[in-house]
Amino acid sequence: MSIIWLSIFFLLSFELTLVLLLCLPLPKLVRKRLAAGLSRANVEENFRFASSFIMAGLGLALAESINTIRKLQARTHGQSPSYANVGGGCGQLEVYHQDRERLFRAERNLYLAGFCLTLIFVIRRILSLLDELSEMEIQHAAALTVTASVDSSASPEVLTAKDEGPVSSTTETLLVSDPNPETDHQLRQRKKGD
Repeated sequence: MSIIWLSIFFLLSFELTLVLLLCLPLPKLVRKRLAAGLSRANVEENFRFASSFIMAGLGLALAESINTIRKLQARTHGQSPSYANVGGGCGQLEVYHQDRERLFRAERNLYLAGFCLTLIFVIRRILSLLDELSEMEIQHAAALTVTASVDSSASPEVLTAKDEGPVSSTTETLLVSDPNPETDHQLRQRKKGD
C-alpha cells in the first residue's frame, strides 16, 4: 500500500471516530458546551475550508482508482487463466493473477476514497447542525428571559386590550414588552386605529 493510500486509510479512520463522537447521545449539559465551543471556535468554517482541499485530493485519488480499474478490466475482459505456460517463469497464469490482484487493490482504493469523501460531507452537515443547535439554544434562552421579564413586569393593561380580553397574538405581547419606544408607539397607534 502506497503512502497516499495509507494516509487516506488513516483519514478514514479519523473521520469514522469523529462521526461516532459527534453522534453520541451526550447529556444536555455536555452537548450544550460542545455546541457552544464549536460555535465560538468557528470549527464549521475552518473545517469547510480544510475539507475543500481534502475533497480535491480525494477526488483525484478516486479518479485514479477508476482509471486503474477501467484499464485492468479492459485488459482482463474475456480472459481466463491459461494453464499452458505454468512452468515458464512469467506465464499467463501469473500475469492473470497479478492483474486480478491489482484490480482488487484498485477497487479497495476506490472504496477508501469514496467512503472518505462521503464522511467529509457527513461531518460538514453534522457541524452545521451543531452550529444551528447552538444558535437556537441561544435564541431559546433569550426568548425565555424575555418571557420571564414580561411575566414579572406585565400590568393588566398590557395583558388585556380595552376590554377585549387577553391579547391573543404572541407577537403583540412581545412587541408590547419591547423596550424600544418607537415599537411601543407604533403598537399604540395600531390599537387606536382598531
